[in-house]
Amino acid sequence: MDMLKLKRIQWQRWSRYVWLAIFALFAMGMVPSEARAQSSKEYKLKLAFLYNFTKYVTFPAEAFKTDQSAFVIGIVGTDPFGANLDRLAKKRPAQGRRIEVLRLLTTDDFSSCHILFIAKSISLIETDKIISASESFPTLIVGNDEGIAIRGGVINFYLKSNETLGMEINPKAARKRLLTINAKLLSLARIVETQ
Repeated sequence: MDMLKLKRIQWQRWSRYVWLAIFALFAMGMVPSEARAQSSKEYKLKLAFLYNFTKYVTFPAEAFKTDQSAFVIGIVGTDPFGANLDRLAKKRPAQGRRIEVLRLLTTDDFSSCHILFIAKSISLIETDKIISASESFPTLIVGNDEGIAIRGGVINFYLKSNETLGMEINPKAARKRLLTINAKLLSLARIVETQ
């Protein structure tokens, strides 16, 4: 009888560990894929906005070396768009120009970028350096964290309390960079000023 009790206790322990392992595998498998799906949707929406900025922001003529110069979209930091941005660049023009995509390190020269997207992997210190170093260029600085527009960037994305995507726009920072933002785009955003 003692041997039977011992086997039952061992079985109960073993089955408990099996169920815990199954639950852990399920949780590990489901949560990241759900998070990836949410993140994927979020970045597809951000990519659509990024492309539409080419339609609603006017760049000065001197932003392009020639009539045939490409419209350059730069990503600094870990690229959240990946192949989606490359596919978009191949399929669609921006302001009648082909789109060229540059993936940059923080130390790279981004003066040729018309839109510069600062990824979440870039620290606030590096972000401030990029914003400061690019002030004299007609570059639309787009951030991925709330507050970048307040820091002197032009546009940043943020998640609203209801988990929808919001935008902040700093019109003064845009004017400083000789960029004109269409009123339709401004109407979709929360307007902020550099602090």
